[in-house]
Amino acid sequence: MKSVAAPTFLIAIALAAGAPPLRAQTWSSFNYPGAINTQANGISGTSIVGDYYSSFSPTIEHGYLYNGSTFTSFDDPLAGTFNGQGTLATAIAANGNIVGYYIASSGVSHGFLKIGNSYQTLDYPGVIDDTYAYGISSTTGNIVGTYTDSSNKNHGFLYNGSTYITLNDPNASTATNQGTFAYGISNTNGDIVGYYIDPSNKIHGFLYNGSYTTLDFPGAKHTYAFGIEGNNIVGEYFDATDGSHAFIYNSGSWTSLDYPGFFEGTGARGIDGNNVVGDITPEFQSGFLLTVPEPPAIALAMLGWIGLAATCCKR
Repeated sequence: MKSVAAPTFLIAIALAAGAPPLRAQTWSSFNYPGAINTQANGISGTSIVGDYYSSFSPTIEHGYLYNGSTFTSFDDPLAGTFNGQGTLATAIAANGNIVGYYIASSGVSHGFLKIGNSYQTLDYPGVIDDTYAYGISSTTGNIVGTYTDSSNKNHGFLYNGSTYITLNDPNASTATNQGTFAYGISNTNGDIVGYYIDPSNKIHGFLYNGSYTTLDFPGAKHTYAFGIEGNNIVGEYFDATDGSHAFIYNSGSWTSLDYPGFFEGTGARGIDGNNVVGDITPEFQSGFLLTVPEPPAIALAMLGWIGLAATCCKR
């Protein structure tokens, strides 16, 4: 049988978007007004949260909420006001609840849940060292994060409002200052992502959905998984020269992302629908919003259909 050409509209899609990746990308950067350093950590709908600081002496972090036009600054009332202390917002749920952590005047970090103008401190039970809240589910309100035990070993956790569950990737090192870090939780299915440090000090992303799956960007020196929505995972990887690049991972397929004009220094932190937030590092950090009109799963499916149409009838 003679071969049949791929349908014209499929070829047009591939050419118009420029494979890979097979989708258009819209980038924009932003900074908290007057800030020296701005990080974007979480997104829900049009609401973005993160942290910033406006001076070097002292360097005090503040949380912010950004709706695309207006910034609102906030600080946990228990946060310290000395150099290297303050408030860092890491994720936001659809109902407006925000999680993050504050660094107290003692130097110890504590997680927080912000509901309206009220703050609830989140400390892993029995922990006298640090607790960090990094992600929140819009569906269940479950919170994920990391705590440091008395031996300075790190563990992930899942908190459902009453009970803390410890998360330890079985491949993680149990040495001091190493371990497991849980960062993001999916609104769709409750899957959790983060990263762990292995005994050789290499950093690997992980996906947890009852069992652990290691996520390594191909050829990367280190891989961090920070955010998840459905099957789409975002994060950051470091290449052999320590340049950092953002990524989207979907069902075995990796897409590298670099802010236009930056060939290193891009990191993705959170995802909601087709929108990704993170930060870029020119001299100091700026936040970014990336909109991907065509989700990775659809683009990959298109690629499969193009290949199938081009080859299925060859004999």
